[in-house]
Amino acid sequence: MRWLTIIVFGLTVTCQAGTIYQWRDQNGQWHISDQPPNTPHQVRHYAPSSPSPPLTQPSQTTTQPTSQANVALTLVHPSDGATLRSNPGKVSVKAILAPAASPSDHVQLMMDGKPVQVHPEQTRSASQLTLQWHLGPIDRGTHHFQVHYLESGKVIASSSEHQVYLHRAHVNQPHRTHD
Repeated sequence: MRWLTIIVFGLTVTCQAGTIYQWRDQNGQWHISDQPPNTPHQVRHYAPSSPSPPLTQPSQTTTQPTSQANVALTLVHPSDGATLRSNPGKVSVKAILAPAASPSDHVQLMMDGKPVQVHPEQTRSASQLTLQWHLGPIDRGTHHFQVHYLESGKVIASSSEHQVYLHRAHVNQPHRTHD
C-alpha cells in the first residue's frame, strides 16, 4: 500500500512537470518516466492536459463606453450563489451604477432573462447611484438576476449574472406574511 501511495504521488508530481511515458520491459516490469525508453518498446505517451480554468470568479462589473461617459454596473445583492429564505417570496435586488450622473431610467433589471417591470428606489452619492428593487411574490426555486444599462434600446453595460436560490416554506399560504 505504501508503494502505491508513492507511485501515485510520483505520477502527480510528474504530471505537473510535463509529458510522461509508460512502458513494460522484457522482464514484465512497468516503468513510468518523463524520459522515453532507450530501447524500442511499446510506449504509452501521456501528454499534459490543458490547464484548468482559474477558480476565481469573473469580475462583477462590465464596462463599455457610451456616447456620454463610461458606465459601470455592479450587482451587489443578492450575492451569486446565495440561498434566500423568504416565505412570502420577497426579494430585494441592489445594484450600483457609476458615475452617478448616468440616467437611471436607462437601467433594466432582468430576472430569469426577462425584464422586471418594477421601478427601483434610488440613493445618489457623489460618485455613484444605488438602485434597489423590491420584488415579490416570487416562486421558490433557482433564479438569475442581471442588470443592464440601455441606450437607444441597446445594452451598453451589464453586471454579471447572479444565480440565487429562493426557499419558501409556505408556498400555498399567502396569508402568512408575518413569517
